[in-house]
Amino acid sequence: MEINRFDLENERKKVRSILRTPEGLEALRLETGLPIFTQQEHDALPKVAVLVPCHQQLQPETAEAVLALRRGSQGICNFVDLPSLGSSVVHWVRNDLWKMLLNSKKEYDGTLWMDDDIVPQADSLVRLLSHGKDIVAGACTTRQDPPKPNFRDFRREDFKFYDADWKGEPDGLLEKAVGTGFMWVSKHAQEAVAEYYLSCKYEVDHCGMSLEHAKKVSAGRRESFKRTNNAWWFRFLPQPHGDGEFGEDISFCLAAMEMGIQPYVDTTVRPGHVGRYPYSINDYLAQYDEKQRMVEFNVPKVEERMVVLA
Repeated sequence: MEINRFDLENERKKVRSILRTPEGLEALRLETGLPIFTQQEHDALPKVAVLVPCHQQLQPETAEAVLALRRGSQGICNFVDLPSLGSSVVHWVRNDLWKMLLNSKKEYDGTLWMDDDIVPQADSLVRLLSHGKDIVAGACTTRQDPPKPNFRDFRREDFKFYDADWKGEPDGLLEKAVGTGFMWVSKHAQEAVAEYYLSCKYEVDHCGMSLEHAKKVSAGRRESFKRTNNAWWFRFLPQPHGDGEFGEDISFCLAAMEMGIQPYVDTTVRPGHVGRYPYSINDYLAQYDEKQRMVEFNVPKVEERMVVLA
C-alpha cells in the first residue's frame, strides 16, 4: 500500500502538535524515560557554575565523577562552564574564579565549589539543590586514617570552631560550618559575603577598627571591587582573641553566619577524597563503630597486647 506523502506530513504535524501540549510532553517522558523539556522549561532551570580550583591537575577519579555528576543532574539544573584555575595558594584561586565568573557576564544562580581531588556520587548535586538553602555542602573528610569530617561547630562564647561531635546521628541536613570541598553557594550568599568584606564588618565588630577608619578602608575596597570584581570572599580571618586564624573555608562560613545566612552540611552526601583511595565519611563511621565494639567487648588496645622482647 502506497502512503500518501501529504497524509503522512499531516499526521506528523498532528503528532508534533500533541507533543507541544503539557499532556503530550508528559506522555513522551513516561514512554522514553528521558528528561525531555520545552526550551522555556529548560531555560528556567537553575544555572550552576561549577568552579574547580586546582593545585596541580584534576584527579582522574574526579574527572570521571564530574561527568557522572552532570549526567545525574540532567533536568535539575543547567551548567555554566568556566576553565579550572591552578595555584598553590588555594584561597587566591577561589577568589580569582569568582572574579572570572563575574567578569564573564554569564548568568548564574549559584556556584558548586568542587576540589580537584573530590569524588561525588552522581546524584550529589541534586541532593544539595533539593534543600533550597543558600549554603549547603557534602560531608567530605580529610585524607588521613581514620579520616575526620570537614564540618565544625561554632561556639560564640569563645569565638572558636570545634570538630563536630557527630558519630553518624542525626544523619541528614545539619547546621554546621563546613569545608568547600563540595559546596553549593547561592549567588545571594556570595553577594552577602562580598558585602561583609566591602563594609569591613569583621574588622569593626571583632578587631577594634574604628568606624572612621573603616569608612576609609571600605571606600578603597569598593573602588578596587569596581575595577577587579574581586570581593575577597575567601580570607584567613584572625581569631579576635589572638588565638591564630581561621581557614579560608571556615572564614567564609563565619562571614555568611554574621550576615544571617546559616551554612549546612548534608551528611547523606558523602563524596570521596582521593588519596591512596577515595577517603569518605563511611571510613570515619567505620572507625567509630570499631572503637565502640572494642569498648563493648572489653577488647584491649593494640599497645596493651604488645609483647616486648628483652
